[in-house]
Amino acid sequence: MLGNDFLDAWGVVIDFQSLTLYLRPPLAPMWPLLAGVWQVTSWQEEGEARKLDPKAPPKFTFADRRLKVVMDGQTREYAIRFKPDDRGDMILMIDPKQDGKPFTEADIQGGGLIKVKDGRMTLCALSQSGQARDLPEAFAAPKGSGYALIELKRTTPGPDKPSADLLHELLVKEGYKPVRLDREPDGNRMVAARIGKDDLRLMLRTGQTTSVFDTAGLDKWGAVRLGWMKVDGLGDNVSAETLRLRGMTLGEYDTRQVWAVLNGHAINIAGLNVLLARQKRKPIQGMLGNYDLLNGSAVIDYVTNTLYLRPVKKAVEPLLKGKWVGVAWEFDGNKGKYAPGDANVEFKNGRIRFATKNGAAESTFHVRDMGDRYMLGLFEPGANELADGFTYTSTGALRLTDGKLTLVMQKGPLRKEPISFAATKGSGLLLVEYERAK
Repeated sequence: MLGNDFLDAWGVVIDFQSLTLYLRPPLAPMWPLLAGVWQVTSWQEEGEARKLDPKAPPKFTFADRRLKVVMDGQTREYAIRFKPDDRGDMILMIDPKQDGKPFTEADIQGGGLIKVKDGRMTLCALSQSGQARDLPEAFAAPKGSGYALIELKRTTPGPDKPSADLLHELLVKEGYKPVRLDREPDGNRMVAARIGKDDLRLMLRTGQTTSVFDTAGLDKWGAVRLGWMKVDGLGDNVSAETLRLRGMTLGEYDTRQVWAVLNGHAINIAGLNVLLARQKRKPIQGMLGNYDLLNGSAVIDYVTNTLYLRPVKKAVEPLLKGKWVGVAWEFDGNKGKYAPGDANVEFKNGRIRFATKNGAAESTFHVRDMGDRYMLGLFEPGANELADGFTYTSTGALRLTDGKLTLVMQKGPLRKEPISFAATKGSGLLLVEYERAK
């Protein structure tokens, strides 16, 4: 299992829709803030202030992904590595000969905590005495610590504005809603959510299948309780109460634009919140799992601590777009072939249009990714998907295989959602196989 340390160290971006993990050296997004020449304004080492030569103060130059330190008439050069950290970002100074190569602890020649803001830099690093080998955990250099606390100011012009976040710009342009994540000291990310008028604090859990909510809040959130079952991602033989919520918002993203209801599980989180309280951390009301991340086409940026979400329908629509011709059907246990023109379906402008020789019907639709299939929820064009009492006129399932489309829909009164691609006797389901129109 990949832990938060790895995700942070490699500046990971996770794209749930494309099932892709992107790795990047975290120094890359930080570099525009570091690049340039910095002059030391104060230097405290071993609890004492170091006297600086006002005519030739020490200078730190960040260039070509390296650090050059000029001090006391000597010049030292280091290859550098960078790691985001809550206490302050961590910088390592490596033997230049190991640049671009795997390195060991013996190759580390310096390093510590660093923070940069408004043209000012604070660095708490191993002192020149070389007595300390453990990197500092706080911005302090008391006597006997072996650390130096250095303040610097930029002497070359910095960027007029922060470097562009190209990923952010691209995803927002594509319709994603950015949601801020708060990084906890243990690396876990928290996201603010809202159900009705109630604010929730959820832990992001990419190793958990479904979202989980605290049993203490179910009644006030209007949850519908659906019984008990074992749940993946919560440990061995853990059972949880299944539930259904009308919906939830995370920033400007609303799960009701994906599906009419939000399915999840409930457990008692009181014990976990007691542990968080001992650590002087805020309580949580649940955990956001993979199922809802997948249906939000989630992209998680571990460098900027941003969760991007948009309805999965946006990713599926290009695959469905256009007209499809019915070639075979199954209903009430019977099967048959369609003649040309007997049955067509067209996906266009967010709507689905069924056409037969006897007429046509058009609906707006929602899509929900179930892993091995997509669920389809139809509703009247113009219906308010965010309104209380919103419901589907029909539900079904679809799959795309080798350029062919299979749809299984309810025929007649609305029943339970179909869970398999079959239209057995008495099911009330109609299964149709389609091919793209030529």
